[in-house]
Formats: sequence, structure tokens, C-alpha cells
Amino acid sequence: MTSNTQRNAAATSAVAFAFFLALAGCGTAAKLDTHAEFRSGVAEFRARHYSAAYERFDRIVRADPSNLNARYNRGLAAFELRRFSSAESDFKSVVAKQPRFIDAHFNLGSTQLRERKWTQAAATLSEVLRERPRFLKAHFDLGIADFHTGRFQQASNEFSSVTVTAPQYAKAWFNLGTTSYRTRNFNGAATALHQAINLRASYAKAHYVLGRTYLALDNKPAARAEFVLTAKYDTGILKRAAAALLPETR
Repeated sequence: MTSNTQRNAAATSAVAFAFFLALAGCGTAAKLDTHAEFRSGVAEFRARHYSAAYERFDRIVRADPSNLNARYNRGLAAFELRRFSSAESDFKSVVAKQPRFIDAHFNLGSTQLRERKWTQAAATLSEVLRERPRFLKAHFDLGIADFHTGRFQQASNEFSSVTVTAPQYAKAWFNLGTTSYRTRNFNGAATALHQAINLRASYAKAHYVLGRTYLALDNKPAARAEFVLTAKYDTGILKRAAAALLPETR
């Protein structure tokens, strides 16, 4: 099952980052030029110098704990540094004070997802979608949370909705195919996985799951072809897994 990659998460964070900057001003604190410090933090974040950005925003928060702008952006920097516990704490603090700040809610849910707090992530992302029903990435992440809590039909519904809105999103097709495979809907899995591969020919994970799907459908020649393609596009664990299944395709 594929979640948002870190690059995708960074792109999402950048959207939320810009949104929040448009809404809030900087706080002030004694003996610290918070405006200058904040501007420096923004510059460091945009340059992907996340440790430096974190330190800038952290200085502001320590000087003025009520500065939600700095706290939120510290959470974004922590997220990029994979300090998910710290990021979750910051996003929770912001949401508690600004409950209608949807991007903070979304980043909280995405952080919980990366902490494998599936049930909490599902609850948070469901709240996001109640406020913003067309939030594509929230649907995608909720699908992942639903999958990991065994709510496979709900996960399928979320991924399907993403493919309707964003038919070029290969990961959504892959996750839909994987969910269908998990529920033994092998024909549906094959259809979705082919869509993913049509969008990204070198999608090794999709080739691998499609190979397993064909094995389940007793189409051994097709399964073998997919495992060969898996080995072509992956040099690590998937290649070894595909090689281990090749004898079953004879």
C-alpha cells in the first residue's frame, strides 16, 4: 500500500504553508525580532533547509508560545524532518485554537498517518472532509487509513473518488487495485493496476501486485510477464519477491 511520498507530503505542506501565511501575521516577543526571524524561517523552509527553519520557528515559539503562526510552521518543518511526534503536537495545538483551520487539520491527519495511528488519522481526516468535501489529498489519505483499519470498502470508495477527480493520479489507481486484490476482487484489481501502469510504465509495485493478481486468476503467462517487468524496474526487495514467485508461473 502506497502512501503519499515525502515529496508529495512536502508539496502538500507547501500549499498549507502559503495558505496560512495569507491568513495570519507574526506575533511579537520581547528581545526577539520575530518578524525578521519568521522571514528567515520562511526562506529556510522554501530552500528546504528544514533544520534551520525549525530552529527559527522554535525560537519564536519559545519566546512567545501564543504565536500560532510560528508553531504551525514549526510543525511543518518537523514533518519534513520526520519528527512526527513533534509535528503532531504542534498541529494539535494550532487546531485547538483555530478549529476551522482545515489545512492544519489535514497536516495533523497526514502526520498521524505517518505515525501509523490509523484510527486517529481516519477520525481527523474525516473531520477535514466534513468541512471540505472536495479535498483530494484528504480522500487519498483517508483511504490509506481505512485500508489499515480493515475498512476495505470505505478505502475503495475513497480511492475511486480520487481516480474520478484526478484520473492521471497513478498512486490512486494502484491503491484501488491493491485494495481490490486484498478483498479478492481480482478482476477489479487487474483493471485498476493496468490503469496505474498505463500512467507509469515503470511502476514496479503495480507490476508486482498485478503479477500476483494474475496468479490468483490462474493466468500464469501474464503473471510471469509482470514479474519479469517487476525485476526490470526494481533492484531491491520487489525484485527478490518477484523472482521467488516465478516458479509458480510455469
